[in-house]
Amino acid sequence: MRPLLFIYSLFFFNISLSQEDVERFVLLNKDSSSYYAFTKKGVYTSSIDSVGNTSSVYRAYADKIPSSLNGIDFNSLTPVRHQNSIYFLFPGGGVLYQYKNNRIIRVDESFPHRNQFSGFFFSFNDGLYLLGGYGYWEAKNHLTKFNFKSGSWDIVKTEGTAPKGGINQGSFVLEDDKVFVYDFYFKKNNSDSDEYNPNLFELNLSTLKWINKGRVQNPPSISFENKIQKTKISFGNSLFEKSQKNNFYTLTSPSKNSVVTYSTDNKLSLLTNNAIKVGDYIVYYSLTADRLKNFISIININSFKKINESNLISDNENLLIKYFMFSGIFIIMLMFFLFVYFNIQNKVFHLSKVSLFNKTSSIALTNDEVIILKSFKKNRLENSSILNLFSDELKSSDAIVKKKNKIIFDLNQKFEATFKFQLLIKKSDESDSRQIVYFIPKRIKLVIED
Repeated sequence: MRPLLFIYSLFFFNISLSQEDVERFVLLNKDSSSYYAFTKKGVYTSSIDSVGNTSSVYRAYADKIPSSLNGIDFNSLTPVRHQNSIYFLFPGGGVLYQYKNNRIIRVDESFPHRNQFSGFFFSFNDGLYLLGGYGYWEAKNHLTKFNFKSGSWDIVKTEGTAPKGGINQGSFVLEDDKVFVYDFYFKKNNSDSDEYNPNLFELNLSTLKWINKGRVQNPPSISFENKIQKTKISFGNSLFEKSQKNNFYTLTSPSKNSVVTYSTDNKLSLLTNNAIKVGDYIVYYSLTADRLKNFISIININSFKKINESNLISDNENLLIKYFMFSGIFIIMLMFFLFVYFNIQNKVFHLSKVSLFNKTSSIALTNDEVIILKSFKKNRLENSSILNLFSDELKSSDAIVKKKNKIIFDLNQKFEATFKFQLLIKKSDESDSRQIVYFIPKRIKLVIED
């Protein structure tokens, strides 16, 4: 019988705190072997020994709690340890309390914002911060910091790719100077529905820059309503997560891109979303079957068996997107270089007695057009030389000029219709601007066939 009692106390030891006429407890770990349970009348300091036995000491507060706490469930406060003090944040942000000298006192000059429900309240360096959350029909992605001098909250400007549409009911992991955010909902513009964001985001608190790390590989399939009741416990650089209906829990480590799944063996059916980790134990409060009394339970986290390990985010989709992106860029560049190459390369045209042709097409030529083209040397021919080709004592100079112009005009028109550019270009002679010279573009090479 004694061994059974020992195992029970090691893995699932209950401490009844029902003598306090309170609705809820606020739990906060003190160190690796002890924790606090705050009530509206006093605080329990409990220690867990090496075999899982728990002892508690109760101290009533030196003064009454602030009147603003009387009308709310005590467990709706979010506790944070900051610079050897304990702070409690009012639901939705704004009002801030401090536990000091066995008193809970209000330290802000603000008001209940009710603007960042489900936001992430945390301590970093010398500041207290609140990230994301939901309020007034909008999800928020902004970061606010408590100003100890003014007692108010200031919005901290961030850069980068912040989650669009806000962060509601998110999972957060604080590691060093980074906050990882995933598994959350947002609202689209002009929409009342909650949309799921399948990406992992990182906010660097040193640079205040957001980075989208990639798509979560296996996003949870639970509904938004059930997600509100999901248990989340900070496990150092990991996050313990369990849904009430699931017989398993996960430990997610975003910096390691790791998700480890453990079976609960039906031992965590009463786990609440205000649980904490103390050493190797999970500590949480619950209600008796008749829901008339509260009690605190502890269970050894090492008693559960690992059943699966996977990646948090998958690079496959990002790799595919990058592949298409770089492939598209490569194809565009290839087409551009080919276009340039074929436009600057010499185009070879063959001149026969009746036509001008290349590998793709041809045009029929008149005898006069053939005469002109055969007269070009080094792709250049003076206007006077062309006129001499058609000199006729029986015709006036004006008639010869008109004939020359018509021949060149007709030739260029036929050539441009087929090959999309003009063959003969009229310019002033560089050495004598009074003289007119006709050129064939340098990239064109004429091969005269016999």
